[in-house]
Amino acid sequence: MVFYVLNLFAFIAHMILERGDRLYQRCLATTSRQELWHTLRTTMRMILVGSWVQMLRLYLDEEPAGP
Repeated sequence: MVFYVLNLFAFIAHMILERGDRLYQRCLATTSRQELWHTLRTTMRMILVGSWVQMLRLYLDEEPAGP
């Protein structure tokens, strides 16, 4: 039951992002969802970012990496 609820939560989060976050939509326009999330997971492990927007801008090469 817990796995089902977590999966449902992830699905809803993806739908909200796809419909409401223009920066996320721009990132999805450049690649597949799977490749985007793989890159974002790697970014989260390698680089300390201050916000979701900063991480997506870093992905789009609109913001310099690191302080």
